[in-house]
Amino acid sequence: IKDSWNELKNPVLIWYMFLFSGFWFMLYIYWDLGPLYFRDWVDTSVLVKDIWGDAKPSEFMIRFFVMDNEGTRILPEGVVNINSMLIMVICFWVAGLSAKLKAANSMALGTFLASAALLLIGGFNAAWVMVFGIIIFSLGEMLSSPKCLEFLGNVAPPQKKAMYLGFSQLPFAIGATIEGFTGQIAYADYASKDTISRATLVQAGMDASEAA
Repeated sequence: IKDSWNELKNPVLIWYMFLFSGFWFMLYIYWDLGPLYFRDWVDTSVLVKDIWGDAKPSEFMIRFFVMDNEGTRILPEGVVNINSMLIMVICFWVAGLSAKLKAANSMALGTFLASAALLLIGGFNAAWVMVFGIIIFSLGEMLSSPKCLEFLGNVAPPQKKAMYLGFSQLPFAIGATIEGFTGQIAYADYASKDTISRATLVQAGMDASEAA
């Protein structure tokens, strides 16, 4: 434990912990709050109409894209699953691309793309903008997340590479813990359609007990 603590004082590791804790915080914001945001603010029926027109999607498509039973809109979990689907389909292509980049450059590019994607998703609520944002976010995730192990292996002193690979899990724990305590609360207080609707009704003159 003492040896590990001494290594954690390495300035490179300190910056790594700080930056990648923020990276994992972003990913958990997407996974935890994405379904709530898409449920409250995104009209996914636009996607169904643009792709299938007036025709009803087949039963297979309804299940594959996680639509409602009528096939009129994509459910929030279906929108979030775009990320998982992209990772399954194109992760090998992105891995080949990132292999041509230095680990630090790939991590920086991926983190930038993921951050920009979340700003795009949070700044607009048009359905196709969400799809575009999720694609960019997924590319950022695929460029950043796997490369962190390579980066730590490169900066680790001889005979301590296993220790440094163990350190890779610390930002995951820090980011997930902080998001778990702040993400849901922040969304409930400032972004939930239910909360905003109740506050609007109170401002319009309705009694607070009735709005509740």
